[in-house]
Order: sequence, then C-alpha cells, then structure tokens
Amino acid sequence: MDANELIQRYANGEIDFSGLELKGINLFSADLVSINLIQTDLRSTTVQLRLKVL
Repeated sequence: MDANELIQRYANGEIDFSGLELKGINLFSADLVSINLIQTDLRSTTVQLRLKVL
C-alpha cells in the first residue's frame, strides 16, 4: 500500500491498519488521529509524531 491509498482509506473512515507492510512510505504531513498501526512494518517510513501528554 502506498501513502495515497492509506490516506484515502483513512479519509473514508478506516482506522485499523494493523499488521500491514508500509515500508518506505512518506506520511510526514498526514494527520492520522486514532489510527491503529499495531504490528505494522514501518521500516524506512517517514512520519511526524505529535504526542499529547495527559
């Protein structure tokens, strides 16, 4: 899956992307609140994390 497909699926309401292979995609400017990436392969993926401290 490439970044555009992930962002489109997320925009359509999908949030569970667990266990996928997302190696090397660029999600740097994507705003993906509540996305589930458990056991997802993110090697060489570009992301920007925004952490909310409670």
